[in-house]
Amino acid sequence: MRTRVLLLHGAWHDAHAWESVVDSLRDSGDNLDIEAINLPGLGRAQGGHTLRDHSAYLRTIIGSSDQPTLLVAHSYGGAVATEALDQIVSVNRILFVTAFALPAGLSCMRMNDSAEGSESDSDAFVVDGDYVLMPPDAAIAAFYNDLPRAQALQWAGRLKPEHHDTVYARTHQTAWRTIPHGYVICTEDSGILPSVQRQMAESSDRLYELAAGHSPMLSRPIELADIILREASALTG
Repeated sequence: MRTRVLLLHGAWHDAHAWESVVDSLRDSGDNLDIEAINLPGLGRAQGGHTLRDHSAYLRTIIGSSDQPTLLVAHSYGGAVATEALDQIVSVNRILFVTAFALPAGLSCMRMNDSAEGSESDSDAFVVDGDYVLMPPDAAIAAFYNDLPRAQALQWAGRLKPEHHDTVYARTHQTAWRTIPHGYVICTEDSGILPSVQRQMAESSDRLYELAAGHSPMLSRPIELADIILREASALTG
């Protein structure tokens, strides 16, 4: 049976961030059905823009497939997965990629603000009504510190406004307590500091490390794809 691999982006980004990883996965020749999910939001998919809306949208995308399924969640995508997948049996495994695997009652921003030194703490953002913006210089420092300047500027220019009730919304579910999962720690990440990642990775049964910043799908796509392949292969033995 073919393995389903779902790729979930983080806040302010969209599914295009996964393009190089998708190419590497397809080049592998493995029996994978790969989908990079585009969460609803301004300039993205149709639907509600909050964490609750994103979680409901993800549950709809997942459906009731009997395929072995791996969900790969980056950054804020981890909070969406944690909230959405409680009691969802059609996802066999989660791979958190420098992602928020949060205890109930915490938000992404509350977790990030718990450690000093993050370039994506609450002081980095600009609030415009119900939406939170990431200015280019702040985005480069937080998300793209290991990319060439020209490439970092290009990605910073593609960021979308994100609703306040995404990264500032408290989670209520903890799917990581019941679904087996691995964690990719990015040791050069200045957005979610490695110390915070390690705290959230404590319950993982497999740990990986990449010498990468916050966006390894951009700076280390081949290495990240190799990790995803290992995780997907383990589902089918």
